[in-house]
Amino acid sequence: MNINRYIRNVIVIALIIVTCGCSTKHQITHPIVKEKMNLLGIQNCQITKLGEIPECKYTDEEIEVSISEIEENIQLILESYEKLKPVDRNVVKKGDFVNLTYTVYCEGKIVNESKGEEIKVGAGFFNEEIERKLIGAKKNKMYSINIQVPKEDENKEYAGKKEEIKYQVNEIYYMFQPQLTDKFVQENYGLKNIEEFYEYEKNCILEEKKAEQINEKREDIMEELIEKSIFNMDRNYLLDYAEVVYHEYEDMATGYGSSIEEFIKDFFNENLDEFYERCCNEAEKEIKKFLIIGAIANKINVDISDKDIEEKYENLNADNLDDMDIVLYKYEILEEKVLNYLLKKRK
Repeated sequence: MNINRYIRNVIVIALIIVTCGCSTKHQITHPIVKEKMNLLGIQNCQITKLGEIPECKYTDEEIEVSISEIEENIQLILESYEKLKPVDRNVVKKGDFVNLTYTVYCEGKIVNESKGEEIKVGAGFFNEEIERKLIGAKKNKMYSINIQVPKEDENKEYAGKKEEIKYQVNEIYYMFQPQLTDKFVQENYGLKNIEEFYEYEKNCILEEKKAEQINEKREDIMEELIEKSIFNMDRNYLLDYAEVVYHEYEDMATGYGSSIEEFIKDFFNENLDEFYERCCNEAEKEIKKFLIIGAIANKINVDISDKDIEEKYENLNADNLDDMDIVLYKYEILEEKVLNYLLKKRK
């Protein structure tokens, strides 16, 4: 079966439910939004009527940060400072980290080797049988073990065959995690003591929660505007963009090392038809968001310059960007300004 044709057919059915305006008149969109949509291959989609912008003068609501949240954050920070340090002994114990050199032979040929790989003994991430043999092994001594490759092994070339593995422990380590002390926060954060560090982390969590709250309010406003506005959408371009959304999920699945079918099941618990409808809905919503951003930006006369890019992204020089990058960066700034306007938080 041609999967792309199947995707397209299912999306066509889903797009039948899209509400399209019939008026030829439409709101004038902002040129930056128009360029962004052209880059994405979206054409013949307009907003014919912009819904009334809801009143939403944003004020920070009372946000609480518990001591347990602070301590959990601090624990994650300490873990990020973990590093391997050599132990003062020559024999491997369970739970040690070791630097391992090994060569794998099958039918007299080298099929795999490593000049130095760090593994945790007993964790089961490398090979349980080899890890058991490593307990009691001495540094810089060559060992050999024979194993049977499982018949169901993914590598069919060696499945069911015997392999000889020659290995040597080069170094033995333990995982060092720093303690939370005044010295630690002084050296790494420039703060006086642990008490200041707790206050610093509390403020960090508070800012994160505020940002989440702002994003939620922005999303609520955008949902309401989409509901109240009228659009004239070209179904073919919606279809094309729904396929783009689908393939973005495919790339995401590849990044997770899974097939798109496994990814859909693990993350959404949906079948393929349900997932294709999800792609349609996301594509439709995103295009409508572009159109609303463009209509409002044009209405309030937002202008974005190369200087705005350099001020927003300090390490960027607009002269070194190509036309596509400039459009994408300008759109990000434009969207931010419009969303702040919707929250009545003008900068």
